[in-house]
Parts: sequence; C-alpha cells; structure tokens
Amino acid sequence: MEEQKGKFKEFLKKLAGNIPEIASDVTDVLLSPNPIGAGLAKLKEKLTEKKETDERYSAALAEIEQNEREWQKEVFTLEMDDRKDARLTYREKNEMADKIATQVMRWNLVIAIVLVVANIAVSIYVSQPAIVALASNVIGILLAQVIRERGTLMDFFFGSSLGSKTKENKLQQ
Repeated sequence: MEEQKGKFKEFLKKLAGNIPEIASDVTDVLLSPNPIGAGLAKLKEKLTEKKETDERYSAALAEIEQNEREWQKEVFTLEMDDRKDARLTYREKNEMADKIATQVMRWNLVIAIVLVVANIAVSIYVSQPAIVALASNVIGILLAQVIRERGTLMDFFFGSSLGSKTKENKLQQ
C-alpha cells in the first residue's frame, strides 16, 4: 500500500512535464478539495478536447482511465487514516476541542440566521445591483462555511455515514 501512495501525484507531475500548456489545470487538480472527483473530471475534459490532434493528450487520457479507480482508493485510504489520527488525538487531548465544538454548535446556527437576514436586507435596501451581487456572494460564501463547519463537527463526533464505515471495512479486508 505504501508504494501506491503518491502514484496519483506522480502522474500529475509527469503530466505537467509532458504537456506544459496544461500545468495550470494540473495545479487546479492538486489544490481541489476533491482531486479525484471534480478536479480530475475537469482535467479529463481538457484532455478530451485535444486528444484527436495530439498524441500526448490521448496517452494521458488513457492513463487516467486506466488508473482512476486505484487513485480513488488511494485518496479514500489517506482520508480514512487522517480521520483515525484526528479521533485518536481527540481521545488524548479533548478539552479545547470540546470547547470549540460547543461554541460552534451554539453560535453557528445563530450566525447562519443573521447572514440570511443580512442577505435579504441587502437586496431590499441597497439599490446598486453590483453591490447587491457582491454582498450576496460574500454572504453566501460565509453562510456555506458556517454550515460546513457545523456539519464537519457532526461528522467528527457521530461518524460521517454508514457508507463510509462500510467502505472502510471493505478496505481493511
């Protein structure tokens, strides 16, 4: 398993070296919160556009299709290891984490409601469409983060889902 870790990253480095004009797309994949999912889909789309005219694109696309499942398993395993480490650390040092979790659970819902009200108020009281659009986008980003933060805590304390646990059990077999 150790040798499989990093194969996806190695492929992306090789790809950027072989096809320099898509290096920025490769960087986007690496920085993506879901590199195997959304990031790789974007890269596949880019490669598909030019696969007929450039053999490098065709070869890269074939390698992605051949290895994608293995990379998904690799990323999933890394995520599971990270979660295990977080839960083990929590068992030993949980006082500060409990305080933070209590504050997040207590205040995030209130903050979310205030953000929704602010978004409505901006659209009612501000007459310039550009400012309304900008403010609504910023408020939307903040609202998404507040909700995500609350969900992350719920996942940490109560487990993310039965499906994840089932996948973890399958990987261990």
